[in-house]
Amino acid sequence: MTQRTSCSATFKTTLIASAIAGWIASPLEASAAQVGSQFVVASLTPTLTSTLSYPTLATSPNGFVVGWATAASIYHPQPAYVSIFAPDGTPRNSNVALGNTLRFPPGVAMDADGDMVTSWIDPSRSRGYFEQNGTLYARRYSPAGVAQDSSLRIADIYSYLIALFVVNSGIEAEGPVVAMDDSGDFVVAWGEGSYNALGCFYGTYNFGCLWEGQHSKTYAASYRADDTANKVRARIDSVSSYYGSGKNGGLAALSLSNSGDIEAVFSRASANIGAPAPAIVKSFNSNIVKSGPSAFLPVIPRFAYTSLDAAGNIYALWFDGATSRISRFNPDGTSRGQDIVLLNSSPVGFGTSGLAVAPSGAFAFVNTVGNGEVDGQYFNADGTSNGASFVIDPGQPPEQGYVVTYVASALDSNGHLVVVWNGRGSSGLSIAGRTVSGP
Repeated sequence: MTQRTSCSATFKTTLIASAIAGWIASPLEASAAQVGSQFVVASLTPTLTSTLSYPTLATSPNGFVVGWATAASIYHPQPAYVSIFAPDGTPRNSNVALGNTLRFPPGVAMDADGDMVTSWIDPSRSRGYFEQNGTLYARRYSPAGVAQDSSLRIADIYSYLIALFVVNSGIEAEGPVVAMDDSGDFVVAWGEGSYNALGCFYGTYNFGCLWEGQHSKTYAASYRADDTANKVRARIDSVSSYYGSGKNGGLAALSLSNSGDIEAVFSRASANIGAPAPAIVKSFNSNIVKSGPSAFLPVIPRFAYTSLDAAGNIYALWFDGATSRISRFNPDGTSRGQDIVLLNSSPVGFGTSGLAVAPSGAFAFVNTVGNGEVDGQYFNADGTSNGASFVIDPGQPPEQGYVVTYVASALDSNGHLVVVWNGRGSSGLSIAGRTVSGP
């Protein structure tokens, strides 16, 4: 089996629904999983210029890293950070400042030893909402959080001003996604989307535009562990949509094998809301040259969350309108068995559920429920449950109004689970988490 590390992107997928009934997950009860003490990554009181982004997460048997940012809007850039922890959640190097960014947290990835790479977009070249120029950087750190190089400039991201009553286009960059192999080689992918304006107008109290369409592009850059580039800024996907027709989409998952093979899963969504469109799986070599035909995943619905294991198998968490479920696919897009139906879960929504996949193909489902409670359940690689559902974090008392708004999760090769989440309550905003030492 070719070993592969992967990272799931934060983009939603909008695809066709499945009616397959399958494995039914166990109800919530006592579990052999050992849940560690809660650790806090960051907390603050929001202002007009600062808030907490959603977290990004990567893990290894030698520790884990959380990426986050504090920018409240595109007009007030704030630093991006990574916080590095030991496997039990003990801080090793908290709040390592990377550089300014906008609304998106840095992408993070780790190898088997706990060495890590992070990537972020610096907006210093931006000039307002309609001209969001930026520069994409990457930097490597040791398991202790010590920088191993200077910031590596990956690419300049450009945009075009959308003028009043002039048909023009503008680009808005999405947050970067990173994958790393066991030798320290890594690949960075990012999205850019342009929008054509039919015309813009001033109102008494507002300003608005009529849009003709959207053009979404995904780029990637591949580097060796010594920061030598294999390939810089190669376009790996492109879709367009126009009012009432066409498709749009973005990067849903990215992985890099120890032999240099890159696998990427791209979402597809019809511009006509609710119309079906297949996800696409593409493979590339280390020079980001496509290495085989694309595969298609026709049975994942909208709002799916996608991840990859070491062999390139694909896992998708989604809601079919009645129940949440997990679908599994081979790299060629064929099914790997019945869907797993998750009985005691609230509907999968953006950020409120998570799917963590280990290199072996074992996986864990994470879900948020009322009052900020976070639950989890382990599954074997064949889709059978590995123990009962269990409480990862009980949340806060109802009178505090505590709500979890986003959850991220990751499994290492030993089956240890890390879960981090955004919380909002009367005391402000926080990013916190817990470790779980196996089923």
